[in-house]
This record gives sequence, C-alpha cells and structure tokens, in this order.
Amino acid sequence: MATQTTFKQLELSQLRANKSNIRTELTDIEELADSIKAQGLLQPLLVTPHPEVEGDYLVIGGHRRLAASTAAGLLTVPCMVAEGFESLPEQIEAMLSENTHRSNLTVVEEADAYQQLLDFPGYTVEKIAKKTGRSESTVRRRVALIAAGEQVLDAVKEQKIDLFQAEEIAKYAGEDDLVKDLTAAAESGQDWKWESAKSSAEKALQWRQEYPKVYEHLTKLGYDFIDEAEADSNAFKYVRPIDLPGLSWKPSELLEVTSRIIPADILAEHGKDGLRPCFSHRTRSVGWYVPAPKKVKGSAPEPTAEELAEKAARERAETALRIDCAAAQKYLEERVQSPVKVKGAAHKALAFFMANSGAEAPEYARLLGAEVDTQELSYVEKREAYFDAFLAFTADQLATAMALEVIGSSDGFKRLFRLDELSPSMWDFKMKQSKLGLLSEVYGLEESTGLRLAREYWEPALPGTADAEAPAPVEDEVNF
Repeated sequence: MATQTTFKQLELSQLRANKSNIRTELTDIEELADSIKAQGLLQPLLVTPHPEVEGDYLVIGGHRRLAASTAAGLLTVPCMVAEGFESLPEQIEAMLSENTHRSNLTVVEEADAYQQLLDFPGYTVEKIAKKTGRSESTVRRRVALIAAGEQVLDAVKEQKIDLFQAEEIAKYAGEDDLVKDLTAAAESGQDWKWESAKSSAEKALQWRQEYPKVYEHLTKLGYDFIDEAEADSNAFKYVRPIDLPGLSWKPSELLEVTSRIIPADILAEHGKDGLRPCFSHRTRSVGWYVPAPKKVKGSAPEPTAEELAEKAARERAETALRIDCAAAQKYLEERVQSPVKVKGAAHKALAFFMANSGAEAPEYARLLGAEVDTQELSYVEKREAYFDAFLAFTADQLATAMALEVIGSSDGFKRLFRLDELSPSMWDFKMKQSKLGLLSEVYGLEESTGLRLAREYWEPALPGTADAEAPAPVEDEVNF
C-alpha cells in the first residue's frame, strides 16, 4: 500500500482518469456538479504520480468527483497524493480498498476487480483478501459470480435477483440450461419456483457428474453399454433390479460395484458379457438388460379344425377391436374438446397440476387440442405456458383429458383393444376392466362389438349353449 501521502491542490489538466477504473458506471454527475458549484469539492481525490507523464497524476479514487468537478467548471481540486502505486495491480488494490471502505462498489464491480487481480502472476485469493481486508470466502464468492455469465450479472445489476440467489446460480457455471432455469425462477420472485428449480438443478448436476464416472467404471470392468434405442428394441430384455442382487440402478451405488461382488448364480445365468447396462437420462438411472432369446422357427403341423376356428375367432375380434379403438379414441377426444366452460378454484388447481406434470403436460395439450409453443422456453417458462393454455378449458374437459392420459392415450389406449391384453390371465386384467368401466359409466362409451367378441373369446359358452349361427365377418376398415 502507499508509503506516504501528501495534500495538494492540483489543476484538472494534470489529472488522468485510470483506464482500469473498477467502477463501470458514474451516476448522478449533474446532481453532484450542482452541489460542487454551491459548496465546492469537500472530499479530496486520491491520486498517484503518473508512471509515464511527468507532472501528471492518475486518479485512484474519485472518478465521479473528477467528472462532476469538470462539469462544474473548476480549475483545481484538492487531492491526496499517494506514493507507491506504480504497478497496475497495486492501483487496482488501492481502488478496491478506497471504494469498499465507502461501500461505493456494486457486487459485480467488486467481482470484476478481484478477477482482474487474479489474472496477474502471483495473485491468489488469499493474497487479495489480505490486501483488501475482505475475507477469503467473500473474495471466492465474488469471483464465482463472473463464471455465472452475463445473464446472471445483468440480473444482479438490475436488482432482479439478490446476491444469495446469484451465488447459488454461480455453482452451476457452465451448465447453461440450468443457469437459465434458475435465473428465470429467481426473477419470478416466487419462493416455491426458486426452491423447485434449485432441487431440480441439484439432481440434474449430480447426474451429469456421476454418470460419466459410472460409464468409465463399468467399462473398465468389461461391461458393454447399449443406448436407449437398443434397450427399447426387441433385441434386449429388461432385468428387474430385484433379480440382480449385488448390482444397482443408482449411479452412486454402482460406483462401488466390482466384478468380485456379482453373485455366482447371476454370472452363471447371464454371464458378464450378457448383462448390458444402459443409461436413462430421463429417470437418471442405470438399467440392466440381457439379449432377448431368439425364436427358432420349425415346421408347424397342420392346424386342427378347433385351431382354425380359434384363429378365425381371434381375427374377427382383433379386426373389431382395431375399429373400436380408433372410434372410441376419436369419440373421447371430441368430448375433451367440447366447449363447456366452468370456472372455480378446483378448475384452476386442476390446470395447475396438469401444467406441472412434467412429461405428461404435452400429452394433455394434445388431447385438449391446445397449441402451446415451448421452443426456446426454460423449464419454468414452459410450465407457465401450459398453465395459461389449460385455463382456457373447463374442469370437465381437463378431468377427461387427465383420465384419458392415465388410461393410456395413444399407445396405452390401444392396449384396451388388443385381444391378448384382454385375457383374464393377464396380471393387470382387473385394472383394464376398471378403465373400461370408467369409460362406460362416466363417459358413456358403450361396449363395442370387438369388446364383446373378446369377452366371448376368453370366456366361451358351455357346450350346447353357443349360438347356432356364426357371427358375421367384420370388415377391417374404419370410417368416420
């Protein structure tokens, strides 16, 4: 720091503004100039001899006062001349001390100054803290703000977010999507959005940090990963975690896995080469798969009369079910989009729940026929867009869309109209019957020809009680 200071009245022409001034904004110059005209400059500037121009001085503290004095028409100003600030780092140190003592710097200006010092050889957080009188933790937190990016710094400058939120967002520097979502949540001013965004960001960052380590770990152990498209194909079969004691779907647990702890019976059944891990980035987990058994085709014997009759009954039921599925789905989607308007607390709560249902929200919008453009929107902004769109529909429409989505919508809906899926031996037979019952009792969907034929196929009449006439053939065509 300065070894000696003297007081001098210097001409304005002798004073040079420091190009490395850490204050980026000089505000209220006119107001200060009017005060100087009335009372003179009451607080001297802090200057140091110019290292290159004889007789001139560099301003260390008081750039705003210098600008206001010029505007006020002064010829000379009082100055404290400090020796010992020849180098740029020393000048920045002095400017930091001079401004922080008067709480004159913004958080962003202070952070910029610390970063400037760190760019010079030999400067560390510890040295800056000692030179400026700040704590090491304060210096580290301020420097971290720089890494958070311009969006966060601008939000701090405009006081859209507070310092604590900015420091939290800075932890996710480099993860642009997470920074964007967190900033939007902070700017909303709603605590629940901020807390929700923090929780989501923390889980997302943990996954992004863990799964590369899991990949490297399991690859070294000899496991060959498959991608999600392969896992969804017919070439592989999912193995339940309960069937693989010693392995796990959790990344943190898998980091502790070694080939020595895999039980012998698992290796005997699958072999290490047969077990294939797969990352699910949606659920942030690791799934385990084995090659699906290949079907061996052989020469089939001639079908019996009973088998031919069974095949014909199956084809009639499946054809009718295909027609019923398309017709029922169209009927229900038209009901969802019927223009009946109901407002109220339940209506708003229902729209809010659906808008915040994650992956289901786009499907609700499709069923309702709502057009929601979510491109270029953050996670928080998408939820708000869906909420606004869903409010335009009645509670009855929203409830119907939710019921249809739970029942299955698209592909899941088709399972209710597949013959094999309607077998009483299926594990979820009763669940499917309850779904069909809901469609019938609440939404008036009558039992179709296909559903009747499917029921009769799986529950045939006793011998001697079947209808004498064979059922009429069903045309495989859908007309609306």
